[in-house]
Amino acid sequence: MTSFLLVLVLLAELVLLRQTIRTFGYIPSPTFILIAILFEQLTLFLLSSQIVENDFLSTYSHGGVYTAYYQTEFLYGAIFFFYWLAHLGLASRIESHLRGGARVSPRVLEAMDLPLAIAVASAQLVFALLLKWGVAWRNGQYLAMTEAAEVLSNPRFGFMLAVFFGCGAVSATAAALYFAAGKFRWGWAFIALTLFPLLYELGAHSRQAAVFPLMFGLTLAAVAKRRLRGAKIAAGVACVMFIATALVGRAGYEHGLSTTPATLVRAISDVSRTGNNLLTNVFEGSSVVAESLQVPAVYSDEYKLLSLAPTPSFIDGFADDRAGLEHRLSVFAPLSGIVEVLDFGVPYTVALLVIVLASTRLVFSQIRSNHILYLIANLLLFISFVTLNTYSARTGLRWIWLADGLVCTSMFLREVLAQLPRRANAHPSTVHFGTAAPP
Repeated sequence: MTSFLLVLVLLAELVLLRQTIRTFGYIPSPTFILIAILFEQLTLFLLSSQIVENDFLSTYSHGGVYTAYYQTEFLYGAIFFFYWLAHLGLASRIESHLRGGARVSPRVLEAMDLPLAIAVASAQLVFALLLKWGVAWRNGQYLAMTEAAEVLSNPRFGFMLAVFFGCGAVSATAAALYFAAGKFRWGWAFIALTLFPLLYELGAHSRQAAVFPLMFGLTLAAVAKRRLRGAKIAAGVACVMFIATALVGRAGYEHGLSTTPATLVRAISDVSRTGNNLLTNVFEGSSVVAESLQVPAVYSDEYKLLSLAPTPSFIDGFADDRAGLEHRLSVFAPLSGIVEVLDFGVPYTVALLVIVLASTRLVFSQIRSNHILYLIANLLLFISFVTLNTYSARTGLRWIWLADGLVCTSMFLREVLAQLPRRANAHPSTVHFGTAAPP
């Protein structure tokens, strides 16, 4: 009976996914999230039936994949339907705007090129000055899972890790905009500004390296629907290769920038192992969730509140207290953030659902006024979902807070500009940056 119900759930998910793709197209939220959930369920089935085996999963696997199989599958089903319902009523809003494409005023591009390049380069320079280059070049630690104190000379600037990553995403987006507008000199300039964050993420063996080509490809898809197909294909290939490189590299004993070339060669040369790693690691959240459901965990009220708080650690001190408050599957694997919040209790679970729902509606509110910001924030929602599967609630929610911050800042600036005495008439492109083409 349980198996029969699970089959019905999966069939319903496939029907809703087909409808979602026809309505929204291929965008991170909701389409990528719903596809990821289906692959999580598939991966959990392959692991629990022992059709697929992976040494990396044994790091934290103690039987939850097998004993919590149905429980995890139905939990993913509930998550699927929640994300689908969170986008209900948004279809009519985006149908004409997404499918019609977006346009960016040449005046806007000319106005933002140098200031944006200087801002991004300045932030990267600050990060370079804070970075422990000896650690970043070669070390024995998995950088993607280390604390800011291990990577930066001053741990109070740990927020620069997120800022640095954001600089890469912004540069990749800007590069796509300039290429689509035919301004290739500035396009290559922003590609160059993407290289430092990209190489750092590859050296850290982080799958987040794939976000940069993904953001580049998504932006091109929005502003150059029938052009630059070669660049879009290259961006897709780069996504897969960067994920494969990160997965191969994290299994080694040495990490850092100097290991990237050899890791890339190993990822290309051993195709079968790379394919196995991609299947089980990209969707490893299913295993982490299943294992986490089997771990009895009691959390303090302080940990619960701070896990859902939007404030950075240098304000609320979460990073200093986390080691003594959180539960982990192993030294390398924290509990799934989704299961953490379930363990927190009903009020916190409802709070998480409200946060996700409100953020989804907030991000989609930008589809008419700022198409490019919408794409960036939309991608951050997808990153948040993936992170909540595999890492703690605090780590996963930071991407939602970043998306909300970007949108709220844009709305505030737009309101300020609207209040200026008739400045908008003199420079209309400033206010309408990223506006979608009319239906």
